[in-house]
Amino acid sequence: MTETSAVSRMKAFRDQLSRRVLVADGAMGTMLYDKGIFINRCYDELNLSSPDIIRQIHLDYVKARAEILETNTFGGNRMRLAAFGLTEKLGAINRAGVKIARDAARDAAYVAGAVGPLGTNIEPLGPTSFDEARSIFREQVEHLVEAGADLLILETFFNLDELREAVFAAREVAGPEMVIVAQVTIDDFGNLRGGADTETFTRRLDEWPVDVIGANCSAGPKVMLDTIEKMMRYSQKPMSAMPNAGQPQRVEGRHIYLCSPEYMSQYARRFLWAGVKIVGGCCGTTPDHIKLVRSEVRVPARSEAGCGQVRVLRRDLAAARCGRLQRDRRRGALQSARHRLHQRSRRPAGQRPHELAGHLPAYPAGSRHRGRQSLLLP
Repeated sequence: MTETSAVSRMKAFRDQLSRRVLVADGAMGTMLYDKGIFINRCYDELNLSSPDIIRQIHLDYVKARAEILETNTFGGNRMRLAAFGLTEKLGAINRAGVKIARDAARDAAYVAGAVGPLGTNIEPLGPTSFDEARSIFREQVEHLVEAGADLLILETFFNLDELREAVFAAREVAGPEMVIVAQVTIDDFGNLRGGADTETFTRRLDEWPVDVIGANCSAGPKVMLDTIEKMMRYSQKPMSAMPNAGQPQRVEGRHIYLCSPEYMSQYARRFLWAGVKIVGGCCGTTPDHIKLVRSEVRVPARSEAGCGQVRVLRRDLAAARCGRLQRDRRRGALQSARHRLHQRSRRPAGQRPHELAGHLPAYPAGSRHRGRQSLLLP
């Protein structure tokens, strides 16, 4: 691919992102596992030893009408490849990942260079320095960009310091034209494993030179939807959502993802109404999932101004809904407290709370419940 065509595709993707919703592909790793490739293999190396398997998975997603194909390079950095003795093949693995995806995509989809975490702790929790981490990310991104990736997706990060180094390494290499998507993975409460809550990591992502922010992997679509709606309070950047097909369950020695394509498509509809601009899938999702997700994205392309107005409206609606929920909770707590005060005011003088029939029970001395009877106000 010539430099001119690569730049034109970058610009075309940025233009499409500003005008409409784009659908990304689903899982690669779990698809390979389902094909009988054990997890003790280096999946990234399959770009060299079994390119036809990788190409077929990409083609299946193209048939499902995915518009973004992620390269099979999630673990294609020096630290992860070293565990398999494949450091010297780093460049070949990443370049082959882009080529295979490009062969499958043709003109039907964009190719996103996938970049995952290093797989080791960085300072102050580990031996890898910030500078070393940035250098390792830069090395991988250079090969992805040189091979002709249309955009970059930094995904499944749970350490903000590590993600920061990946972001700045990617921007230094890719320049200002390429779209960079930065995604974190969250727990059941919308927080990072390192402890950062939704507001904290969203504000950090909003400050960094990335074009799209969001989440992938994690606990499934429900938790991710709640978290994305919270993120929209703290950032005006476009959002992406690529959830797992729920939490895996161990069935007869195998891990099975139980979220059906129909279930995922229902949440895809809710992601769209929330204002998400890139929607796709992660672990456990298949071309069948993406096909139904794609069927939800039927709205014709709109003007950039129109999209902006719709996005603002959806964010306002989400904020209003959250505000109403908090108001209802406060109102309910106040009414409950007033009721308890009213009941207390009706007691005969000298009568203790537990002596009122039909009200609070009498707890024995030393009970861990004793003393709660006096908590009349929150």
